[in-house]
Amino acid sequence: MQVYFTFAVRRFFQAVVIVFIVITLSFFLIRLAPGGPFYGERPLSHAVMGNLRAYYGLDQPVYLQYFHYMQNILRGDLGPSYDHKSFSVSELLLAGLPYSAVLGFWSALLGISGGLILGIIAAVKRNTKTDYASMLVALFGVSVPNFVLGPVLILFFAVYNHFFNAGGWGDGGFSNLFLPVLTLGTASMGGIARLVRASMIDALSTDHIRTVRAKGLAEHLIVIKHALRIATLPLVSFLGPLAVGIVTGSLIIENTFSLPGIGRYFIQAALDRDYPVVMGTVIFYSVVIVFFNLVADLLYGVVDPRVRLGE
Repeated sequence: MQVYFTFAVRRFFQAVVIVFIVITLSFFLIRLAPGGPFYGERPLSHAVMGNLRAYYGLDQPVYLQYFHYMQNILRGDLGPSYDHKSFSVSELLLAGLPYSAVLGFWSALLGISGGLILGIIAAVKRNTKTDYASMLVALFGVSVPNFVLGPVLILFFAVYNHFFNAGGWGDGGFSNLFLPVLTLGTASMGGIARLVRASMIDALSTDHIRTVRAKGLAEHLIVIKHALRIATLPLVSFLGPLAVGIVTGSLIIENTFSLPGIGRYFIQAALDRDYPVVMGTVIFYSVVIVFFNLVADLLYGVVDPRVRLGE
C-alpha cells in the first residue's frame, strides 16, 4: 500500500509540473505571435491604444505580466476577456463546458463501445472477411482526420440527403449530435478496435481459455466471461490517449458543426488575440488531459503492480 501511495504522489507531482510548463510556454508563445488584441481593421489612436494596454497591464514587461498572471491563477482568477467585455474567462468556460462535456461523453461512449464490438468480432472471426471488414473500418477511423471527415459527413448526410442537421446545437437531440459525435468518436473507435483485436487474440490462445473450452463451455460465454476480461486490461492504458483525442478533436469539431462549446471560444480567441481566453482554454484542456492521463496511470498501477514498482 505504501509503495502504491508513493507511486501516486510521484505521478501527481509530475502532472503538476507538466501543467506548469504548459502554462509557461503558452503564455510566452502567444505573445510572440504577430499582431495583438487591439489591432483591428480600423486602427486605434495612440492614446486609446495606450489606455487599453495600461488598463489590461500589457504595457508592463512580459516577465511582470507572467508573474501577475500566475498569481491570479493561484487565486482561481483567469482574468477578463478582451472581446467579451461583459464576461470573465471563467464565465465563458462555464458557459461552454456543458456542451463540450455532452459531446465528449457521447463520443467517448461511441469510441469505446464501437471499438470493443469491432475488436471482438475481428478477433473471433480472425483471418476471415468479417475480420478484414472490421479492421478496414478501424483503419478508416484512424487514418481520416476529423477536419476531413466532418465536412464530408455534412455534405452527404445533411446537404445532399437531409438525414441530419448540418450544424448548431438546436435542442441537443439526435439529429443535431449524431454527425459531430460520429466524427469525433470514429478515431478513438478505430484505435480501440485494433487494440482489442490484438489483446483478444492473445487472450483466446492462453492456457486458461483452452482449459475452459475443453470443459465444454459455450463459445460466446468463453469470449464474454473469460477472454474479454483479460483482453480489456490494455484499455486502461488507452484512457489517456483516448481523452487526448476527444479533447483536442472537440476544438475542431465544435467549430466545424457550429456547436457552442469551449472549442468555439478558443478558435475565435486565437484569431482575435484574446490572450486571457486562449490561456484559460489551454489551461482547462491541459488540466483535463493531464488528469485523465494521471487516472490512467493510477488505474494501470492497480492492474499491473510492475508499473508502480518501476519494473
